[in-house]
Formats: sequence, structure tokens, C-alpha cells
Amino acid sequence: MKKGKMRVTNPDELPMVLTPSDISSIMGISRNKAYEYIHSAGFPIFKVGKKLYRVRKDKFLAWLDTEGAA
Repeated sequence: MKKGKMRVTNPDELPMVLTPSDISSIMGISRNKAYEYIHSAGFPIFKVGKKLYRVRKDKFLAWLDTEGAA
């Protein structure tokens, strides 16, 4: 997926694993705000190596549903 703003109208179009930049684009927030969410309790991240954060699409969508209902 190329860098920049992502235009997704169907969750099936998302990659299986999301980056902080993907999350920023999907949610329409800054990258810094995306990292705030990533570091918050309950956000479904996993690390690749020491510094790379990733989120599985299904876990992110479930988190988004839960947060949106709150």
C-alpha cells in the first residue's frame, strides 16, 4: 500500500496488518495521536523487533467497535 492518505470504504480493503500511519489515515488523526492510542491500555498492538508497532486488522476493527460504543 502506498504512503499517504488512505481512502477505504470497505474494511475488507484494508491490509491484514496495519501500521501506525495506516491507523492515522483510517481514523483521520495525526500520527502522534495514533501513537497515543497505540501506547494506551487495551490497544491491540504487537511489536516487530524493538521499535516497529503493528496491529492486526481484525483486532483493530474490534477495538474500534468497542471504543466507538463507549
